[in-house]
Amino acid sequence: MQTWEKRANLLREESRNFQHDLADRLIEALFDLESFRRTGRL
Repeated sequence: MQTWEKRANLLREESRNFQHDLADRLIEALFDLESFRRTGRL
């Protein structure tokens, strides 16, 4: 495999991990918001 192909695969993997991390954080934030809405505190 060529160097640029390895780099492209690595970037793709990093991007996927970043997107999953972002999605997890968003879901946590939504749960926190819902909890705050119900109880009035975080």
